Amino acid sequence: MKTWMTYGFDKIVADKPAPSNLKKTFALYLTKGGKGNCQIVVNSDKDTSVTLKTVSCDGVKCEIFTADHTLPINGHQYTDPILPYGGEAIVVKGGMSLPFFLDFKAEEAGDYTATFELCENGAIETFTVSLHVWSFALPENKTFATACGIGEERASRYDKSEDAHKKYYDFLLEHGMCGYALPYDILDERADAYMSDPRVTSFVVPSDDDEKVKAYAEKIKSNPVWLSKALFYSIDEPHTLELIETFKQKVLRLKNLAPEIPSIVPVYTNLQIGEGKDQFDDMAPYLDLWCPKLCLWEDGQSYTPFLDYTPEKSFETRINEVMEKGQRVWSYVCNDPITPYSQMYLDTDGLMQRLLMWQHYQRKIIGFLYWSVVCWVQGEKTCWEEPFNGIPDGQGRPVYGCGYLVYPGQPVGYDGVVATQRLKILRDGLNDVELLAMAEKQFGREWVMNKVNEATPTLTTYTTYERFEEIRKEIGDALDAAL
Repeated sequence: MKTWMTYGFDKIVADKPAPSNLKKTFALYLTKGGKGNCQIVVNSDKDTSVTLKTVSCDGVKCEIFTADHTLPINGHQYTDPILPYGGEAIVVKGGMSLPFFLDFKAEEAGDYTATFELCENGAIETFTVSLHVWSFALPENKTFATACGIGEERASRYDKSEDAHKKYYDFLLEHGMCGYALPYDILDERADAYMSDPRVTSFVVPSDDDEKVKAYAEKIKSNPVWLSKALFYSIDEPHTLELIETFKQKVLRLKNLAPEIPSIVPVYTNLQIGEGKDQFDDMAPYLDLWCPKLCLWEDGQSYTPFLDYTPEKSFETRINEVMEKGQRVWSYVCNDPITPYSQMYLDTDGLMQRLLMWQHYQRKIIGFLYWSVVCWVQGEKTCWEEPFNGIPDGQGRPVYGCGYLVYPGQPVGYDGVVATQRLKILRDGLNDVELLAMAEKQFGREWVMNKVNEATPTLTTYTTYERFEEIRKEIGDALDAAL
């Protein structure tokens, strides 16, 4: 049996060989009240049974998860869902690797040590995690917003309780992601606490009924904090000339009904709208909250596929000019483009996913939208059996995990929502953005951008796992010394 420790954002392909460097110790660096993680991985050439025991964990909290369920992708077995671990014996299949995911949280600054014992047939291996907790916490009020789809129909397929949506919403909120719809109608006084919660950075205002829109707007306008988070989302990805006209009509209607609330409109195309005019220019007068797909920042993605001319200015320059006018810019990822662009796919490299939020900060983007977190496969099989939900990339090739970041626990006998490693990576990336924003406030944007540009020079290039951890530590150490 081989065992080792690795990064929490390292994706374990269960049927691939163990690495040559079998580390038994790991170092983590956390903000006060923040989280950090690593993994203990077990690989065996024959079926065996193991248990993991926490020997000591003074001063910090540690949640342990197992990733013993794998999914088939292109001839390999990938881990993805992580279930809470309660100390029971876990079977490691011969020729496979089993990760234990250790998620730490510390409330006070200082240095701590956590020790764990892995037992197999009486043999014990010891693993040590050293944790340094910086003397500062991330701010309660976020600089970066999120929004994601929680389809009630999909969730209720497995969870029949009346509060299924609330369960999923609250679970995602713990990981930094805000569902489009609040757990309660905006006019319900129970929604007030959510709209006031600093963790809630956005919510979508229902927009079908004119009179309700007016009533919603009146309540929302009564509180500046609520108003700063409210969005309309009435049309998605207008990618034809006809849909662009529909977009204009919908936005004008909502501007007339509630001009204070912006409309968010994700776009992945930049169609040509006549001679020397593109979709960017055509939609600009109607937008005050932009949401282009992240890849469009590259002219090869935003100009080349759509235009028979080359605009004088790059897409990035034009979107920067939009920001300079005071308009907000979000972005999103969806089903394409594939690697080397970062995606939220099940088989996307973990470091690439961690750096996705750094790429948003790099471009002064202030919000991230993800279209769905529960778009599981439909039919006889569950998402625990089939990772492809029918969503292909732009060339019709299957992609895996697109549109879901959690699993329903019911098919495997767990009463609750099950996180994925991808959701933990996204949560940590969102926290990284707040760390970068703190550093910018303290040292200036140029100082921070030197670090970010080394971590991910372009949308398709990335540093190493080791250097990423060093860069993040350099930023945290500098803040620790300055604050």
